[in-house]
Amino acid sequence: MNEIKEDDYDIKYEVYMHINDDGNASSELWTHDGLTHRIGGPAYFERDENGGVLYEEWRQNGVEHRIGGPAVTSRSTAINNHVVYECWMQRGHVHRTDGPAIIHYDHMTGKVTKQEWVDNSAALDIAGNEPAP
Repeated sequence: MNEIKEDDYDIKYEVYMHINDDGNASSELWTHDGLTHRIGGPAYFERDENGGVLYEEWRQNGVEHRIGGPAVTSRSTAINNHVVYECWMQRGHVHRTDGPAIIHYDHMTGKVTKQEWVDNSAALDIAGNEPAP
């Protein structure tokens, strides 16, 4: 199923939805001019059977992009849909200056298991310096 939606920025989107047997959307894909695109919300997301968001991607003009939050987020189906993966991206590049750009969490406990500091897809050491060649 697809429909046309307009947002607060007067952008018209074509929204493709997969509808479950219960009539609820299990996934949505927002496009504009043929590209995955949405301002102010995720351009693609998947929901579990209870309506909780399992996976979301924020995209503009076909590439992952979000200011002030992760562009890609994945949640666990095991317990309480807590976040298990976050990736901060801008203009299609892994990027974050105020914290780790990629964060992995334990599926059961939600505790951080791995963090990667990246600035414009260049891996940085813990102090924020580029590693020596």
